[in-house]
Amino acid sequence: MLGRQECRYLAHTIAAGGARYRPVAEVQTLDGDQAMDLSGRPRIVCTTGDTAGHFSVLLPERGVLFAGDALVNFDYVTGRPGLALHRFNEDRARAAESLTRLAGLDAEVVLFGHGDPWPGTPRSAVESIDAGSA
Repeated sequence: MLGRQECRYLAHTIAAGGARYRPVAEVQTLDGDQAMDLSGRPRIVCTTGDTAGHFSVLLPERGVLFAGDALVNFDYVTGRPGLALHRFNEDRARAAESLTRLAGLDAEVVLFGHGDPWPGTPRSAVESIDAGSA
C-alpha cells in the first residue's frame, strides 16, 4: 500500500508528464563497458538494475563519475538526503551488483540523477551505502 508521500509523488509525476513515453529518432546500442570516441574519451559503464539499459559515465580526465540512477544522494519521495540505491528499480539485486562496478572506478566526485554531488570516490560512496544498510 502506498503512503501519503508516495501518492503525492506519483500524482506530481503523472501531472508533469512522467507517464508519457516519447519516441527517439535514432538508437545506438552499447556493448558493455567501453570508451566513447568523443572529446575526453568518456567511459560508459554498464550499471543495470535501475533499468535494463542503465549506464553510468566516467570522465577519467576530469575525475568525475555520472552515476545517473545507479545510486542516489536524495530520496525524492521522502525528501530525505543520503546515499542509497534508487528507490525504484526494475531489478534491485542487479542494481546492488552494479555498485561493485562503480566502486572500482577512479574518480574524485560522484554526480547523481537525484541529490547533491558526493565529494569523494565511488568506493567511498558505495561503502557509505553498505554501512548505512548494515
